[in-house]
Amino acid sequence: MKRPLVIAMVLAALAAPGLAQARIADAEDGGWQVAQSGDFVPLEVIFADLRAQYSGHQLSASGPVPAGGGYVYRIKWLTDDGAVLYVIADAETGDILSVEGE
Repeated sequence: MKRPLVIAMVLAALAAPGLAQARIADAEDGGWQVAQSGDFVPLEVIFADLRAQYSGHQLSASGPVPAGGGYVYRIKWLTDDGAVLYVIADAETGDILSVEGE
């Protein structure tokens, strides 16, 4: 997903949290469920945490996707010194669960 589109989606979700909804794939039956945007930490919050810890910017992001009984974001991050990091973040708490490529 392109960065401007991600930013627009985050801003839309923040502007009208009661109206915005996300369609989330249900991994067990292949169907869809609807989750309120307020159920998940906005990606921009997680990006700010990553900028503080690693500097740089996101190359791509996906999710929230079901994982381990919850939902996660998968983020590809480019540090200012050129390292590519693969980050898994908890979509419901914003916690960084794993970082590969350090």
